[in-house]
Amino acid sequence: MPTVRATGLAPAGAARVAVLGPLAMAVDDRDVVVAGYRRRAPLARLALARGSIVPAGRAADDLWQADLRRRSVPTLRTYVAKLRHLLPGGDAILASGSGGYRLAIGEGALDAARFERAVQAATGSPGDVERVLLPALAEWRGGAYEEFAHLSWARHEALRLEELRLAAQERVFDAQLALGRHAEIVPALGALARPTPCARACRSSW
Repeated sequence: MPTVRATGLAPAGAARVAVLGPLAMAVDDRDVVVAGYRRRAPLARLALARGSIVPAGRAADDLWQADLRRRSVPTLRTYVAKLRHLLPGGDAILASGSGGYRLAIGEGALDAARFERAVQAATGSPGDVERVLLPALAEWRGGAYEEFAHLSWARHEALRLEELRLAAQERVFDAQLALGRHAEIVPALGALARPTPCARACRSSW
């Protein structure tokens, strides 16, 4: 399973989550394997909210849209309790409040948020743009929320992030052309032509 490191975060309860590809998580610089779709989906849903509280009823509806047997707040509480037991400091990371839950992780602890900040910060000369955007694009290990992009709660965000990724890659191409490094563009263009899991999932839902 893909993993993500939490290096550089505070030592107590530091958590980092990756959604630009298969869901991955680390706590205190140790990879945490969250096995099973029904545990991974609530974690991804809370990650999408970026620190905001997701009402329990809304989360249950989103996660088990067509499964009336599971689509309930008590079911959600069961899976949140399992996640809390699995994660070091789980009660603090999966925080309760105002009738819902939120993922309480530090600023910069979500790869999608770091990517967006890098895109906004990529200004200046072609060399400056390339230096900022290449590491940001390297955060991508697959499609955004790729395990969940077929579901309505993830689809819009996955497509939005994918559009940002394509725009960032185009800016890198422009920078490399300006720097006279044409040979570096051809392999990247080939990779860009391959459909992402998000694109495949979204096409299948139309």
